[in-house]
Amino acid sequence: MVTFKKTFLFIFLIFTVFHILSMFIFQPSIALILPEKVIPSLIQDAFKTQHLQKYLILFFTGHLIIICWGSLATYWMSSTILHFHCAVRPILALAGSFFLLFSLLMGINTILFPHSQVTVSKPTAWLFLLLSGGILTILTIFKIRHDIQTKKYRTLPALLLYGIFFAALSLPQFAYMPSFFFIPSETGNRTLDNEKPPHIILIGIDSLRPDFTTLLHNTEITPHVNAFLNNAIAFPETYTPIARTFPAWVSILTGKYPWDAGVDFNLTVPDPEALAKALPHDFKKAGYFTFFATDEKRFSNIDESFGFDAVAGPVMGAADFLLATFNDTALSNLFINGLFGRIFFPFSHTNRPAHITYDPATFVRHLNAKLPNNPRSPAFIAIHLCLPHYPFIWKNAPLITDTADKRVKEYTLSLQAADQQFGSIIEMLERKNLLENAWVILLSDHGEGLGEPLHQPYGKSINAPLRQGDIDWGHGTSVLSPRQYRVMLAFRRYGQNSYETGSRRQQAMLADILPTLMEDLKIDPKGVNLDGISLLPALKSHHIVKDRILFFETGLNPKDIHFNGGKIEKAEIYAGMSLYTINSQNGRLLLKSNVIEREKKYKEYGMIQNGHFLALLSPDQQGSRNWFYRQKGNAEFEIHESFATLPHEAIIMLHEVGKKRPNILTP
Repeated sequence: MVTFKKTFLFIFLIFTVFHILSMFIFQPSIALILPEKVIPSLIQDAFKTQHLQKYLILFFTGHLIIICWGSLATYWMSSTILHFHCAVRPILALAGSFFLLFSLLMGINTILFPHSQVTVSKPTAWLFLLLSGGILTILTIFKIRHDIQTKKYRTLPALLLYGIFFAALSLPQFAYMPSFFFIPSETGNRTLDNEKPPHIILIGIDSLRPDFTTLLHNTEITPHVNAFLNNAIAFPETYTPIARTFPAWVSILTGKYPWDAGVDFNLTVPDPEALAKALPHDFKKAGYFTFFATDEKRFSNIDESFGFDAVAGPVMGAADFLLATFNDTALSNLFINGLFGRIFFPFSHTNRPAHITYDPATFVRHLNAKLPNNPRSPAFIAIHLCLPHYPFIWKNAPLITDTADKRVKEYTLSLQAADQQFGSIIEMLERKNLLENAWVILLSDHGEGLGEPLHQPYGKSINAPLRQGDIDWGHGTSVLSPRQYRVMLAFRRYGQNSYETGSRRQQAMLADILPTLMEDLKIDPKGVNLDGISLLPALKSHHIVKDRILFFETGLNPKDIHFNGGKIEKAEIYAGMSLYTINSQNGRLLLKSNVIEREKKYKEYGMIQNGHFLALLSPDQQGSRNWFYRQKGNAEFEIHESFATLPHEAIIMLHEVGKKRPNILTP
């Protein structure tokens, strides 16, 4: 026993050093935490919060257990080698064990996590896996056979110890079987009334462009989404108010423009009064169990304050930013997607921004565990899937070589994976009997610019360049891009479908979703003045509900951070960090108030009504702002340097929008 303790302690120390060095060598995040040996004030503030301190304890405990696991495996291999080869020196057996385990881990990590920083070439990975895996398998078989023949474990305690030992060594196998350990939650004692109100299920797919589906083009990229659309009522002319996730979902949940709730950007704090009037509260009062789940909380802080009984997904706050991507080691990656990862690494488990280890199937299993079977009350369920968001890669994403259309290929592949995830969720909802009587709404929070030229926003050329070298990258970066602001919106009624499916000509916005459902369910929003309107008449027929102006604007686009479709430089990352502060109470990252006021001055504003398009561009280097206008029909695009030169129709649009966004657009 003394020999075991000394040997295990020696292995443990070596393994700890190796594990820490691998994190420092392979993790680019280290450079961000220790720039020139000075920790940025933002990170200093984060370490002072109880939020981060709590998850740091889990982080270190989890890695300590992982190191113990590796040490135990190394000790077992070295002792087995010594048992069969007595002439081998202990130090050589130990070195051989380290090499076997290292080779096995590198091989597995490269194959299962191809985008990890800790990988080798794929042929080398398979060679490592076959050789080290074969040797370890042979050693294990002979070890077990020898112990059985010699009756080494004859007593029950010894046999249990033997079983625990091998169970510990096989712990990573549970990474892909977590659903066995989770029991679906219940919704309470409320019961359905005689009218049996339908379940309300909102499923958002981040960055989903309608032109990549059959809604606008005949494409087979998204077969599950297309199958849904074939039996749904769709609104092809739907726009998001701000092409960023948090403002878009604030608009969905409040039925208003997001700035009415004090949300002009991601990571801002909504007005408490607006939160108290968020529409999920009305569904709760009507007897609904309200539930929200997402695999991305880094920039979209949707929580219970919006009226949800429960919220699922990864940890929200500084732990997500600072710890989630730190788990990219050949050893810890094996554990993140399982029960162990859910307990000790909740900031990485089911977390889409931790893209190297994110497994879409793990998030579906997480949903399966959280959503009730045969709920006793009607359920209001909102799910947001962030898989097609930049950087468009995830655990199993194929490696794409650098080509001119690399971004389009990556986006298309991520969209296909999200489509599979969407199909799995629909199947899961059906198994839980949640689709027997339900409204299911498929939506996207924004689109995505994939490198198309901005000077052809609607497939037409304009009569003058807007800004030299403008390319349509990302989302929320330019109101001149319909690819960023045109979104998916489709309603499907399960169980009692009496509506004619197909597309509707009614222009819509995301704020219309819940007012439409509330009118159908006869839920009164208690006199709240909503910006969204009910689309129910358009659902029932092809009636145009309202001819109105749809207004949208850009998100946060700091001038010292340039996103050109490639990697952001370290200096730009530091500049981005300086924009935020840490909430000391809950550890959440927040945009500084002075930054909010400053960046509002650089926003672009756009509006559209029946083909008429008007936009106010961001200031140029001289501080001048140009107006961009297109008349109805096939008219040419125009640029106006002054409000006074705008056509009469444009001025009417401008004054109408000024009622919703005063002191910004009005001259």
